[in-house]
Amino acid sequence: MTIQEFAALREQLEISDEELATKLGVTPRLIQKWRDGRVAIGERFALALQSLAFRKRADALLATSGLPVCSVITDANARASAGAVLSTNDILNLNRHVHSCATCQARERYVAQRLGPAPAPAPADSVTGRIYVWVALRIGLLPEWARPAAGGAIILFAFVAGRVIFALPSVLFRRGALVGQWWLPMLVAPFAAALGGAVGGFGYSFLGKPLRQIRVVGGYLAGVVTVTSYMIALSLIAWLMGVPIVTSESDAFLFAGGTIFFGLLVGKSWFKADDASRARGPATSVATGT
Repeated sequence: MTIQEFAALREQLEISDEELATKLGVTPRLIQKWRDGRVAIGERFALALQSLAFRKRADALLATSGLPVCSVITDANARASAGAVLSTNDILNLNRHVHSCATCQARERYVAQRLGPAPAPAPADSVTGRIYVWVALRIGLLPEWARPAAGGAIILFAFVAGRVIFALPSVLFRRGALVGQWWLPMLVAPFAAALGGAVGGFGYSFLGKPLRQIRVVGGYLAGVVTVTSYMIALSLIAWLMGVPIVTSESDAFLFAGGTIFFGLLVGKSWFKADDASRARGPATSVATGT
């Protein structure tokens, strides 16, 4: 899917980046990257976008058709609009109902005769993708201020846990390693990283996000605050475990310098890029109500 095709579908849908991200099970950041052409739109998401646009045209057509409405589908749509997450069984049952319901079949035929066949369904996703969508949908149900903390905690826990799993075989071959000094740090590391990610997320929600409103330097300040919150949390955890990160003036200098450097890097690559993409897309924002 090209940038122009994506822009045309976005205009048809008339929803915000956040709403579209929720429907697709991705983040608003990825929607912005698609819009700017920084990330290619995969086949699965392209088909999902086409299906959403088709469904919107179909709904508009059916609203003026005078055909009776199926109460089962109406109830399901009301639940989804209220924020309820339909399970896989719910979706399967709805599909079976549509194929057996005379009212639904009449409406489907009406749409097919005027708009043609619906787009092909998106291909089956991988297990990893399904997990990602499941997690993203549930993070989206949290209050806005809690989402960065939840996302940061989950991402860092998964990353560090993966590193620990890959390192486990080499540790097992060290005689007495799991009985001695290695087992506790390896067990605690993913949870410590998750706590640090949560603190970094809260730092962004309560300090970094307001700082982004400052022109020119706001994105950089937000990055520094977010990374600083994360690093302070990790240093406190390390200190409580008896393995402090900072033990001398030179350590403190490196710690502060590294924190600021990576904070500026995060501010540039995450927050400034997002601010720039929003500034380049005022027409889309007006059309979608963002």
